[in-house]
Amino acid sequence: TWYGLWPVLPFAGLELSLLGWALYVSARRALDTEVITVSDDWVCIEKGRGRPQRWWRFERYFSEVRVPAPDAPGPRLMIRCRDECVELGDFLAAGERRQLARELYRCIGPVAAGGMRPAA
Repeated sequence: TWYGLWPVLPFAGLELSLLGWALYVSARRALDTEVITVSDDWVCIEKGRGRPQRWWRFERYFSEVRVPAPDAPGPRLMIRCRDECVELGDFLAAGERRQLARELYRCIGPVAAGGMRPAA
């Protein structure tokens, strides 16, 4: 500013403000959690930021894992029980989401099989 370059200051302030905002958003997203617990009778899902804020409890016998086609609009990975669906893995990469779907399918099994674990 001493040499007449004072027009740089507003842009530097704007740049630092945007960087601070991006760091804040990133830090908040890092607190997002989803906990899925599968027992013999139940599938429990807890979602929240830092702590569980919403939860679902489905009967494992009637639960199924749904993965729509990759080009289909809407949710990418869901657990459905009767008339209720819960989307999972919003913050996962595509490969991680596929791995989670395989693991959930292995644990829960298809609804047509009565929720029984598939034979290995």
